[in-house]
Amino acid sequence: MKNLIIFDCFGVLTSELAPVWFGKRFEPQQAKELKERYFGNADLGGKTINELMDDLACGLNIDRAVIIREFTEIFSLNVELLNYIRGLKRDRNDCDIALLSNAPKGLVESINKKYGLHRCFDKTFVSWQYGTAKPDRRFYEICINGMGAEYGKIFMIDDNPINLKGLSEMGITPVLFTNNTELFALLDGEI
Repeated sequence: MKNLIIFDCFGVLTSELAPVWFGKRFEPQQAKELKERYFGNADLGGKTINELMDDLACGLNIDRAVIIREFTEIFSLNVELLNYIRGLKRDRNDCDIALLSNAPKGLVESINKKYGLHRCFDKTFVSWQYGTAKPDRRFYEICINGMGAEYGKIFMIDDNPINLKGLSEMGITPVLFTNNTELFALLDGEI
């Protein structure tokens, strides 16, 4: 029986964006509140990434071009992990691989288009498309059911412990991502 490995995007496959950006500009509590205020509804499909950038510029009185430049400067790919995933897809047929991300419309899609990340995954699930986001159980169920197969083991790799709570009860092995070396050792031993 195949295994399913589900990867978070931001903070795992790429650098974290919104929390880092807000954290650089605001005190911790205010950064957390502003991130939730602006991204919460957008992640559920309320706004596109372009509309969100406009809202940030207007609401925070920061030039839109500056915001985009700063987000771009923060962004990086976890190339080592992406190569590992490509190797799994190339060398093994006992794993399906999914991307499960909280993001506004257009963000993950633009990254997929620019860097070809979609080729690393059998299916991609982005919160805006479903009107629900991690850690809501429904989003994980949408992903698993959307894969269309039965699995021996299911792993969810995420850098945010909140997104991993209660997954064991759903038959999902939660994996807190801290670094590639530990993740590779765990997956190599489990799959």
